[in-house]
Amino acid sequence: MFSRRVVYIELFTSILLSSSISKEINSKGKVKCSSEGRCKCRPEGKFYKAFCSELALQEIPQFSENVNWIDLSKNKIYLIERIPQNIVVLNLTANCIESLQGHPFDGLTKLKILKLDYNNGINYTEHNFYQGIFESLKSLEELDIKNSPASIEKWEFPSVAISELASLKVLKINGLPDMTFPTFFRTLKKLQYLDISGRTGSFCSLRHVSNTFFENLPGLRHIDISYCHIRYIEKGVFNKHSNLSFLDISNNREMGFTVLQNVTDSFNMTNITTFKFDSITCTTGVGTMLSHCHLQNLYNTSITEFSSSFNRLEQFQQGVLRSLPKSIKTLTLKLNRLTPGKYLYEFSQLSGLEVLDISQQFGGLTYPTAWADPCKENVDFSLENGCTGTILYSQKFETLLYNMDRLNYMKHDSLIESKPYITFFLPPKMNEVLMHSSHLYGKVRMFGIHAENLKKIHLYDNGLLDWEGSVLGTENITYLDISSNYCHRVTSYFFSHLHSLITLNLSNNILGLSFADDNEGNIFQSQGKLEILNISNNHIEYLPFKFFKHTVQMRSLIIQNNKLSDFHLQLNQMRNLKFLGLANNRISSLSHASMESFERLLDERQNSVTIDISGNVFTCVCQSLKFLKWIALHKHTFKNLANYKCVESDVPFQFSKIDDSIEKLTKYCLSYLSIYLPTTIALTLIICILVGVGVYKNKWTLRYIIYKTKKKFRNGGNLIDNIQSTFHYQYDAYISYCGSDRTFVLSEMYPRLENCCGLKLLIRDKVFLPGESKSTCIMEGLQESCKAVCVVSKRYLSSKWRDFELNMAKVEGIKDRGSIRFVILILMPDVYNGIFPSKVVDLLKQDCFLEYPENERDYGEFWENLIRRISQNIYDS
Repeated sequence: MFSRRVVYIELFTSILLSSSISKEINSKGKVKCSSEGRCKCRPEGKFYKAFCSELALQEIPQFSENVNWIDLSKNKIYLIERIPQNIVVLNLTANCIESLQGHPFDGLTKLKILKLDYNNGINYTEHNFYQGIFESLKSLEELDIKNSPASIEKWEFPSVAISELASLKVLKINGLPDMTFPTFFRTLKKLQYLDISGRTGSFCSLRHVSNTFFENLPGLRHIDISYCHIRYIEKGVFNKHSNLSFLDISNNREMGFTVLQNVTDSFNMTNITTFKFDSITCTTGVGTMLSHCHLQNLYNTSITEFSSSFNRLEQFQQGVLRSLPKSIKTLTLKLNRLTPGKYLYEFSQLSGLEVLDISQQFGGLTYPTAWADPCKENVDFSLENGCTGTILYSQKFETLLYNMDRLNYMKHDSLIESKPYITFFLPPKMNEVLMHSSHLYGKVRMFGIHAENLKKIHLYDNGLLDWEGSVLGTENITYLDISSNYCHRVTSYFFSHLHSLITLNLSNNILGLSFADDNEGNIFQSQGKLEILNISNNHIEYLPFKFFKHTVQMRSLIIQNNKLSDFHLQLNQMRNLKFLGLANNRISSLSHASMESFERLLDERQNSVTIDISGNVFTCVCQSLKFLKWIALHKHTFKNLANYKCVESDVPFQFSKIDDSIEKLTKYCLSYLSIYLPTTIALTLIICILVGVGVYKNKWTLRYIIYKTKKKFRNGGNLIDNIQSTFHYQYDAYISYCGSDRTFVLSEMYPRLENCCGLKLLIRDKVFLPGESKSTCIMEGLQESCKAVCVVSKRYLSSKWRDFELNMAKVEGIKDRGSIRFVILILMPDVYNGIFPSKVVDLLKQDCFLEYPENERDYGEFWENLIRRISQNIYDS
């Protein structure tokens, strides 16, 4: 009686819910398919898909009966209830379900996919996986019950419960120690996909796989036993699996290559197409080699995908590669330690190879975890036992080796003389090569490749510092990524043979200087088909006007994260341009010529171009008003315009309200022009006049300071100020005179002061060397002398060089010696009998002069006074 009431209540609730759904559709035009309004419902035929992921739900909401697809992943649901009978897909991944008691799946006869993974409370016990729990799931094709247990001590493989799923095709389950697939699993005749990997954070610990482990699952096509801590796999484990096409034994690090013989023992009796054995060796250790013993069981198979990554692989035994199945289309050898060897020549023999991934060589180790790795792999004795296998030689291969070893000569159009180059032969069907992040280093010189179908090359994140080239045989390549190589130079002919390029990524290099020198656009002269070019982050400060003139098919041009302050380039030829990325440069505003160039571009494309100039240093001031008005005129062209910001602005400026902001700025600028601009000009003129007067008045002091500064830097920053009077000078007096007084100095002054009194005089006609700077000699002479004696005559006062000597002597005395008495004037009769000029008045006031007498009887007293003045300390009063 109670159960009938429950049925009636649920039926009534369903009717009410259907009624509310109808009303919701009519009133709001939106579909509501559950009692939880946050669920998104999508119609599909006469049913609905309900998306209720990540809503923090603790209970399953009520769904209408026309819902057949439910996603309730990443919630906090702890109990399975109220599931519609028409459900086909039920996703309960990452919830808090702990118990499956009460037959929660009864009546779900149409359910095809059931995901219960990452419900860590669903332990593998009889309490959860009891007989009959899946009895109603007659149509279930995929079951995922992987979890991460806190402890597996009480876990048991739920073989009885799973054996009820006769229609099961895909099984994803934890791998338990000592687990087996019992004989009654033969009833699962449709089971083809078995995933017991611990890859996704779940648990798998098989350790030992016997040759009968998969015996009762003969129909398997896909087996994933990666990340299962397997150390050993017995021979013949796949003998009865003729339909096997996919096998992944990766990340069982203690197996080592020696187990490969057992694993591949019966591969020639299967339909194996994909074989992955990545990371089956320890992280650290000496380099490994794949030998014939390891792979000889693959030679007669039809494998199309072969992967051996992160295995410390360094070499292939000679003949191994060319003995591999010609059916291999994808060969993955990344994260190894491949070093050059003759095996490189053998790649060309893989006639079916389309994709070669040898990226990330010498990478993948994490410090310090890898250094303290306790891993101990099985010892490989194959090479020590003389395992050579059958080496398949051919006359064709011997010819190939000869061609690879010899240098070919070809005269390049852009080179003055012939240069030798080597040609690398690649498989004829090769269309993609991945060699990124592999520590390739050095200059890219001229070489050739022979691969007619090669389309894509990934060479980013290496150390190819100088692109000289060119690379021959690359006419069919459409995609090239050589970003992040720290390259600082590219020649104008490096890309000359890449005629078919559509996508080119040169970002994260240092090519700014090479680009700036390419005034005629020769670097990309052969790229007439180029559609996508990325040269971001290249330290670009300037690009020549014709730099892109040959790239007529350009659709997306990315030049962001550089140092461009303007962008005036020829773009009219880019008739298909859709996107121009100039974000994060140094553009404060664009020049008139740049805006005109953009204007023509936008007019021709009918404003269909999107321009991104975000992250630049915009100045929203009066000087950039024209630029801001131009942006406002084409505001729908600029990407994320509302997020643009000003680093400097005269008024509060918001690009999100650019029209209003420009109106405010315009008003401000009008007042600025009528009031502030004349005031600024007047102040500028006054300041200039004052500065000019100050400079003129202090011109000799400034010249002196400039000389002293230069001398300081010539002497490595050491400059001794001669302030103390006790300092030892090389000369007692520096004699300044004009040419007409040379006789007086040499015949009168020199004999009386130097020969008779022992004073050492610096007389330019005796000391200065021809060819040296006259001003430098004068300055050095003044600084090396205790006093400066100036023989002042009318000719002296009219000489520009003597004017220089006199003023420099005065500045030397005031600035360096601390007293103007450093200077002694000898006034000749033709001067003191007239009017004294202003240039010597300050010295006369300080009594820094002597008058040369007209009478011979007064000569003795004059010379005594001069000698006393020269010998006297300048600080004595």
